[in-house]
Amino acid sequence: MIEIFKTNVQDQVQANLIRETLLTALPNAHICFDLEDKDSILRIEAAVVDPAQIVSLVNATGTLCKLIPDKICPSPSISVKDIENFWETSFEKNQAMWGFQPALSASIVKDLFQQQGIKDILIPGIGYGRNASVFIDSGISVTGIEISKTAIDIADQYFTPPLKIFYGSVTEMPFDNTVYEGIFFTDCCIF
Repeated sequence: MIEIFKTNVQDQVQANLIRETLLTALPNAHICFDLEDKDSILRIEAAVVDPAQIVSLVNATGTLCKLIPDKICPSPSISVKDIENFWETSFEKNQAMWGFQPALSASIVKDLFQQQGIKDILIPGIGYGRNASVFIDSGISVTGIEISKTAIDIADQYFTPPLKIFYGSVTEMPFDNTVYEGIFFTDCCIF
């Protein structure tokens, strides 16, 4: 889980003191500040993050802290159809919008998967498959889930043989009975 907070931290010394305070409550968390951002962003990644606890701990140091709410899915009123329409329109308009070069995170996770001997992965939100090639080229079998038919059509044109991509929302899984050894989300992996 990742939570992002707006603060009024002024310098690295203050950021380090707050980081040490937070690590007493969240010893296994990854905590960092972006002091170049106008909102002096505090980013916390941990298995569980209680925003109220974070705000309270930071405020106790005399520093202002406010949770920045998730804007991707701000309310349960956003339906799967709304998300499908968003991505379908995006891929129709922009096609291969990120190019075909895999993200750096895909290469890093590929190395982790190889170290673990993982040979079969799932990529939810695979898009047109730009991150799949780094895994396939390393002998890892890839299955994707994608909500945009246009993205799947682009992937079908790019990959020979075509990738195995299930059409639908990740919220409607499972699409088959396969148990995957690894899952790759952009900038996140589970194995």
